[in-house]
Amino acid sequence: MNSVKVRVPATSANLGPGFDCLGIALNLYNKLEVHENDTLHIEIEGGNHLHIPCDGSNLVYQAMKKAYEAAGKDCPNFFILQTNAIPLCRGLGSSAAAIVGGLLAANALMGAPLDKAELARLAAAIEGHPDNVVPCLFGGLTAAATDDGVVSYARTLPSPRYAYAAILPEYDLSTIRARMVLPESYTRADAVYNVGHAALMYAALEQGLDDVLGKACGDRLHQPYRKEIVPGWEDITNLAWESGALAVFLSGAGPTVMAIYLKEDDGFMRRLEAGFSGLTHGWKALRLECCADGAYAKHGDTGQSHNR
Repeated sequence: MNSVKVRVPATSANLGPGFDCLGIALNLYNKLEVHENDTLHIEIEGGNHLHIPCDGSNLVYQAMKKAYEAAGKDCPNFFILQTNAIPLCRGLGSSAAAIVGGLLAANALMGAPLDKAELARLAAAIEGHPDNVVPCLFGGLTAAATDDGVVSYARTLPSPRYAYAAILPEYDLSTIRARMVLPESYTRADAVYNVGHAALMYAALEQGLDDVLGKACGDRLHQPYRKEIVPGWEDITNLAWESGALAVFLSGAGPTVMAIYLKEDDGFMRRLEAGFSGLTHGWKALRLECCADGAYAKHGDTGQSHNR
């Protein structure tokens, strides 16, 4: 039987000022096992799985259908086993992981007729923006833009000296709600501010500019508005800074807060977690590192892999 196994990483988008364009892949993974089947049958394991549909509206399946359509082939039914470690509605790219996972699974089952540019185009079209799907596909630290449906991106690896603390509250936050609070327009000053800070963030992460990171994570496009719907924002960001973070920002649309710190700082997570006891909203932290290689699909019967 032609079966495929897929692994897709979590992602953190925006990185402060890089609204809808900057992102990084992280070493927290969802997995898929897929093969053709007489009927559509979807099983889901992992956190919050009861909130994920097991019918034709499932996002992994919808992405698979888009891949078959793009390749000009009829989409069959599948058995899909979805094992999730990426939390839902927490700003860690769970929807991007489902989209990329479905596209890679379908492409591998078809014999890889779609190249990486087409996969990126399809993923960004389904997601609505490229900031999560591009690092999910390709790994590392990425900057991406879409022009007339075509995704252009740059990819690098951040300094290996950095680790990432994803600080999650007990509540979730939908991306739709997080976008509703944003204004329709911005001043030229705010736009210029973010362009400069986004460029600084990309360069500082790549070059390991510790002193620049704290300034580079400044933002005027989304965090000033979204922090109002992230209960505990001031307390948790202050705690992260006080614990020794080099940069602190909202991960994607939130409510997860991301802190960048030096790997060699063995006490950072201990200091951070010690401060949770004095806060409300049930915060917890995951220590993560950059995922360099991104998503991949491997045939279960042959072992042949399709990276990106």
